Amino acid sequence: MKLEIIRDEPGYLALEPVWDKLLAKSHTHSPFQSWEYVWLWWQECRDSFQLCIGVVRDHEDQIQGIAPLVIGPGSDRNRRHLKHLGFMNGKGPIQGERLDFIVPAGRESEVTSVLVTVVTESRHLWDVVRLNKIPTESMNYAHIMTELRWAGRGMGVLNMTECRWTKLPATWNEYAMLHSGKWRQKMRKRWEKLSEGHTARKVLAGREVPLELAIDRFFELHSFIYPEGVSSFLREQCQRLHRTLLSTWLLDGRAILSMIELDGKLIAGIYCLRSNTETLQYQLGRDPQYAKLGLGNLAMQWSFECAMERGSTIYDFLPGDYPYKREWCDRVRFVSDIECFNPLSLRGFVFRILRNLKRLISSSKPTQKAPISEDSESV
Repeated sequence: MKLEIIRDEPGYLALEPVWDKLLAKSHTHSPFQSWEYVWLWWQECRDSFQLCIGVVRDHEDQIQGIAPLVIGPGSDRNRRHLKHLGFMNGKGPIQGERLDFIVPAGRESEVTSVLVTVVTESRHLWDVVRLNKIPTESMNYAHIMTELRWAGRGMGVLNMTECRWTKLPATWNEYAMLHSGKWRQKMRKRWEKLSEGHTARKVLAGREVPLELAIDRFFELHSFIYPEGVSSFLREQCQRLHRTLLSTWLLDGRAILSMIELDGKLIAGIYCLRSNTETLQYQLGRDPQYAKLGLGNLAMQWSFECAMERGSTIYDFLPGDYPYKREWCDRVRFVSDIECFNPLSLRGFVFRILRNLKRLISSSKPTQKAPISEDSESV
């Protein structure tokens, strides 16, 4: 096994024929790391980042593993002068979920142990390694942690975020029976109340509703939840990427946009991505005018039904702890953000000193919660 580091776009494009094939065999088969998703990310972000993709080849020169990495600035003012080594689609204005090295399941000891050396071999290029949203159950996780301890200083887990998920039965009725009779009755009454004097329908983008109309309306519904525009999903680059994805993935089943229509008007929707037998809930939107009718729960029911109709056996809410997720999903798995600093980097050294001083000062003051952007990399 030998490591190659790809720094140019022609070398990156040459990986396309094997990329998704390797991903399909990986333990973490995340749709956020599919070729199409990552390529769209690169088209939006190539001006801010440099490629640093690790590739492992066997003795026959066949690709056996890919570390989809780039080098670029941090997202906020405290890190903008640091060169970060991180996942493609894990940096910049568009950030994915469940990111990992792409290695066939069962071959991590053989392949990942070589692939992770891309971190050390590229140490002259970065000040800090920041790998976000790695599933802690990944078979690559221990190898990555070991390499970061070797390659840098101050290695640690910055955040460990829970992802609520549940196993799905074959039908909605089977799932509903896992809840109390009171819960089932409440769900029925919510739909009845929404339908009183109105025509209410469960619809799908690309089926009952034209794609372009549904996509436009969904972004509008999502903006109602974030009136101050703090959602990264509403950023111009992110909208472009997902509009392109939705236009094809909704048609071939890799995405689902389930929506509720009332008197011909779309009032709620949930955007999910699919990977093998998993449905990953990515974004949602709803019209606040109907909030008192339990619209969010009705949209959830329809999304679950769509996932089961397509044969999904797992429904995952992705990172973030909210009360409604606890109601719908009974299991938890975690993703981690991990980092280490280059011991030879003066910028990294100064950053760590300033961060420690800031933390020391903050610890001596009364705590006060402040809003944090969903992709913050602040000190």
